[in-house]
Amino acid sequence: MPPGDRLAQYIKQQLRQTFMSDSESESVIDDVVSLFATCIKDPTRPTRCARVLCGCLHLLDGRGDIESYAYDARYCDPRNDEYEDIRKTYPEHLNACVALLSLPRTAQDKKDLNASLSEYTCSGPTSDEKGWLLEWLHHFQPDRTFNFEVFIRALVRHLAGVLLDAVNSKTVGCIATQPGLRKNRRKHTGSSMAHGRWPAPSPRPRAIAEFCELVANLTQASPTIVVRFVDVRAEGSDEVHSSGLLFVCDLLVKNLTLFHVGLVAIFRQHFAHHGALFYSHKPASDRTLYDATIIEEHMASSASFDNPALVAVEGCGGCGVVRYCSRLCQRRAWKHEDYPHKLYCAILRTLKEKAKPPKGHDVACLRQHFIDVCHADDRLLALARLCSTHLFDLTMARRQSAEVKAM
Repeated sequence: MPPGDRLAQYIKQQLRQTFMSDSESESVIDDVVSLFATCIKDPTRPTRCARVLCGCLHLLDGRGDIESYAYDARYCDPRNDEYEDIRKTYPEHLNACVALLSLPRTAQDKKDLNASLSEYTCSGPTSDEKGWLLEWLHHFQPDRTFNFEVFIRALVRHLAGVLLDAVNSKTVGCIATQPGLRKNRRKHTGSSMAHGRWPAPSPRPRAIAEFCELVANLTQASPTIVVRFVDVRAEGSDEVHSSGLLFVCDLLVKNLTLFHVGLVAIFRQHFAHHGALFYSHKPASDRTLYDATIIEEHMASSASFDNPALVAVEGCGGCGVVRYCSRLCQRRAWKHEDYPHKLYCAILRTLKEKAKPPKGHDVACLRQHFIDVCHADDRLLALARLCSTHLFDLTMARRQSAEVKAM
């Protein structure tokens, strides 16, 4: 039969594959599996072009000529009634696929394969019994570009379909590591990982690190802010879920070792530092076992630095509002060149006495009580506005002093 007639016959078989006899279906699968296994026999350099390889996977995924390319069918699980037969009848096919995927490649290797498999320089149809199949594959999806990267994605999708079918059908009890994985594991990773380290993480860790830095800076001004980012509670439930920034830092510290880029050490240091900050604010009900690096960082920081909000400091003897770290600090603040406290001490004492904050309430209630009292008395409101400017100036002066000491 001429190649053109055999090609037409094959396409018709694909269009009517639901009406195929078992013998015809097995014959097509035999030809495709045999050809594909021959093409990827050498995992370092697959033969044929990417169009032929992707066409084989397209057929092995049970898709016909008029259907779109298998990988383009997004959000659709790869399914084929022949997956079980492929798994049981052609184990060498799966072994070859795993060997090809598990072989570590450098960036230059991938670049060379991407360029070579994109060129359709493989030999054309032959006179043997598979010539008609090669002719069809060379004309597979002519309006689409195929390369090594597209082929790898299709191969991963194909194997995912085979494994999914094995799990759903409950025909596989366990999956053993292939010899190729064991052989390349020590050679290319030097560790117990069953795969090579990825070249670099995505840009997201840097963005997360910057966000953690922002939260840490805000915490210096208001320690209550950090609590909002530590834990997340499900709506309508009192259960605490560790899905806040503490969980993110812990996850990144544990998994950044999978990358061998130089910045990983810096990233791990940043996330361990921020994780220690969030760890000190985690709820008592959180029993998550966090990474040892975060816990050690937390213990070291707790031993070296005390929380200023918990340190017992001397309050001003006049107003009792402003607090000082020492007597010397109080004497300097009393006659400060820019913000002398002696001009505002009596005003602050008057506000404190007139407001008379209730006892046993949280900060939010005390703040609201003070606002209500000031709004009810115009004189107190004017004094409060005057003192607010003074307290703001003191806060800014403290920040500037801390920045100078840190330089």
